[in-house]
Amino acid sequence: MSQIQYILILMITLCLSGCRGVFYNSPNVALNYIDSLLDAGNYWAAFNALVAIDSSMLQESHDARMRFELQKIKAEDKINKPLVTDSMII
Repeated sequence: MSQIQYILILMITLCLSGCRGVFYNSPNVALNYIDSLLDAGNYWAAFNALVAIDSSMLQESHDARMRFELQKIKAEDKINKPLVTDSMII
């Protein structure tokens, strides 16, 4: 019986420590949301969300910034906004 109690306590501890909410403040949550908007075909809402988080992306990691730029290019292409340069894609 004591083994079941230890396993139960361990499982509860792991569940609670996994739900701390550390990832809710990361830029990936916003970028995942924008991905879902792009997948749903709501391109203007995705573009407006990208413009809204543009200034905060300067302090994020390189990977997050590159994902942001790729989503921005995709949104601009889908709303038929002319691209300034294609060097961002390269």
